[in-house]
Amino acid sequence: MQSIGRNVRLFLLLLFWLSNTTLWAAVTQALPPDSVQKTLVKPVAKGYHLVQQGDTYYGLSRLYQVPVDTLKSWNGTNLTLGSTIKISKAATATPKPATASKASTGDKKTAPAVTQPDAPANTTLGQRTATTPYSPDQKHAQRILVIPFDPYLYFSDADDDIGLYSRIPRQNVRHVFRGRLNAFMDPKGFESINLLGGAFHEGVNELDRIYKSVNYSYQDIAYSKYNPAPVVEKPVKSATSWLQRQKEKLSAPAGPEVAGNTSVAKDPNKYWSVKVKDPDFYSYFNQQYAVDYYLFINQFEIFTDYTSCLDRTKNDFVREFVVHYTIYDNQGQLISGNKVRVPYVSHVNDIEIIIRENLSRMAERILADLPRPENINIQTTSAQ
Repeated sequence: MQSIGRNVRLFLLLLFWLSNTTLWAAVTQALPPDSVQKTLVKPVAKGYHLVQQGDTYYGLSRLYQVPVDTLKSWNGTNLTLGSTIKISKAATATPKPATASKASTGDKKTAPAVTQPDAPANTTLGQRTATTPYSPDQKHAQRILVIPFDPYLYFSDADDDIGLYSRIPRQNVRHVFRGRLNAFMDPKGFESINLLGGAFHEGVNELDRIYKSVNYSYQDIAYSKYNPAPVVEKPVKSATSWLQRQKEKLSAPAGPEVAGNTSVAKDPNKYWSVKVKDPDFYSYFNQQYAVDYYLFINQFEIFTDYTSCLDRTKNDFVREFVVHYTIYDNQGQLISGNKVRVPYVSHVNDIEIIIRENLSRMAERILADLPRPENINIQTTSAQ
């Protein structure tokens, strides 16, 4: 009896499958040809984006690592479906009007091919085969090469809360801070080379070369002669400050022999520095991109004191952002090596609000260590 019942169920499932297959075939035959065709969009010029259904400035900002305010200043406050907008500072070419063409349904005709940008060549130091938007012949001002922090040199105790509230995966929080801080490094009077920008296809390869060419270690802070008396963020003056000092006294190591690297990391006169170990580093990047200054973002840290709540009604807590950075000139001479501390008293875990209220202050402080930009003579050679 069990075998008979099993055969009946299989027979009914077969009838159900056949009926649905026949129905689907009838529906697809009844549909007009246009409803099952795919639309192919012609690519726009490099550094531009074709606005599509569902695009927002927030989403485009995360996609291309450009601040929302910058995108709006380039393109206005409204996004129009089908329009072409600028998404990169290096975009200079006039974008071609975007048009859509439908794939042909003829038996012998094929859909027009969509041309893609040339893939970046896999080069090594001393070699470069692809044209970049930062070639020396396109230089119009002194240049600064911005090197974002290595994702492995990111330390945070707040990513769970920030990721949950902002609805992004926890592991992506570091990349959002990395890209947005890098986008803020755009000093006036300089041409910034942004290796995370969407217009620079070789950026990922170049970053990999850079990270393999440097060493990191704790060193004494070196103040810039162009900004000898920086404004230091003062700690929050409250009962929490006193409580924190008592905790540090209780948890202080018994002596230098047990302090280890922890005491060095907390030393206000030390910062996480970077030094170039590759002898060909400066000659390569100076030649390929005509760099005048190198700005390294060495490490990014977020510390949160959840134990001391400053405002019980708002659940405000103390959070501190620390960024370590180093600036060299194109001969390898140290301009500045320091760290920026930005205290942030808030209950906010929205990553966009955190970025808006903190990263611009970090960038402003770091860029203050640069010398004033100098005018350069642009020499152009005409074809013979």
